[in-house]
Amino acid sequence: MTKKQVGIGIMSALIVYTPVLYAGEISLSKSQLTIQEGVQVFDIQLSISEDEVYAGAEVGIDLPKGLSLTRVTYGIDEEYMNVGPVQNSAGTYYFGYFDGENKFSGDYTITLGLEKTDATIKEATINVSALNITRLDADQNVQTNRQVVNKPVQVSFEQIEVVAEPIIVEPPIEQVVDKPTTPTKQPQKEAVAPAPSVVEKEEVPEEVEPIEDTEKIVIETVVEKEVVEVEAPLPYGKIALIAFIIALFSFIIGRFSKKDKTFVKKENTYDQEL
Repeated sequence: MTKKQVGIGIMSALIVYTPVLYAGEISLSKSQLTIQEGVQVFDIQLSISEDEVYAGAEVGIDLPKGLSLTRVTYGIDEEYMNVGPVQNSAGTYYFGYFDGENKFSGDYTITLGLEKTDATIKEATINVSALNITRLDADQNVQTNRQVVNKPVQVSFEQIEVVAEPIIVEPPIEQVVDKPTTPTKQPQKEAVAPAPSVVEKEEVPEEVEPIEDTEKIVIETVVEKEVVEVEAPLPYGKIALIAFIIALFSFIIGRFSKKDKTFVKKENTYDQEL
């Protein structure tokens, strides 16, 4: 016999065999639910809790006219098989999960997808009516704990007014510049302290006479220097020496010139006499 066949046998035995061992608990996330009028599909959640290991669980819920169960999602991380949702002759929906061994324990959350088929209904009551926990003994015999449960969920379909939240315009956040600490300011004050004295020194020239007067003074000084240089004594010694040399040189040249003229004249005289 395969594991799947054992599981199917477990689910079948839930209907006909009911010893009492280890009852599980079932709870609803909400007992009242308000749905926006016009919404056709919505969800509810329930939880199954059992500390002792078991092989399968089956849940039954009763729905009023105008609602139908279309989807079941099991929050189980490990491998499992599931069945349903199926509706019996009394109108109760059954669904559940199971395996061929006792492997489930702890808390499991189940999400039910519901659909509103009658747009005219304003209120509805969904009732969780049954919880069946199944185990296998050492001889693989099925032992089932069947519980009658009464866990209602009141659902209202209303026109929900959406209140717009006021928009609060916050002032712009000013950028906060970290100011230097006191120890940092002290060196800056010491460095800037000499600045006033420097500025005072630079401002002193403003009290001096205009630039034009200064230029005049410079020009007058230069002229005076030129006049002084002109009035300096001439080098009479050098001039007298040069004049003497020139005179001596002229005298010598003159003497030689007279001798040549005398000699020529004598020669001419002699020729005439002959």
